[in-house]
Amino acid sequence: MDYLWQLQNSTKFTGNTVDPLQAANTVRKRTIEFENAWLHRSIMNFNNRKLGSHRLVFTFDVAITNSSAHLSVVCRDNRGSLKFAWAFPSNTIDPLRGEAEAALHAIHCAHSLRPRDMLLLGDCKDLLDCLSSQGTPTDPSILSILNDMLVGLSAFDSWDALCIPRDDNYVTLVFEINLIQQSKWMI
Repeated sequence: MDYLWQLQNSTKFTGNTVDPLQAANTVRKRTIEFENAWLHRSIMNFNNRKLGSHRLVFTFDVAITNSSAHLSVVCRDNRGSLKFAWAFPSNTIDPLRGEAEAALHAIHCAHSLRPRDMLLLGDCKDLLDCLSSQGTPTDPSILSILNDMLVGLSAFDSWDALCIPRDDNYVTLVFEINLIQQSKWMI
């Protein structure tokens, strides 16, 4: 669905035509990828490290319209099994700020479940690099959110924050697509 939405917008804004065979092959490929996500195979693709049985994995993302955003957080266990999913409204229209807010919500959701260790995964490299190295973001407007995240993460025995490709953020992406279909949001 996401790819078809992207194709529709691309043809609408650029006026280019779409090769139906290429589009069908891409849809077929992405369908297999999403099926793999629902079978929870994707959790081990991002990293070869073994996750401890007490570690929870939180992925986050943001879906943005012209005037607001919707934040999503998905929690999986060390085997990749879906445990929880949350959605939150936001008033931001800035993608980086939306990603930062979604990551902060993921940390708050993790606190509510009280794991000793957590793994935070998202597709916003700038934000996650800042968390991992405790560096300064390229956009100073998210500095206060970044500081709140670091305070929240300090409560865990251990944590990691890793950037994954958008296509590997399957479960969160599928959750967002369902939200978009229900509420007509645009990514």
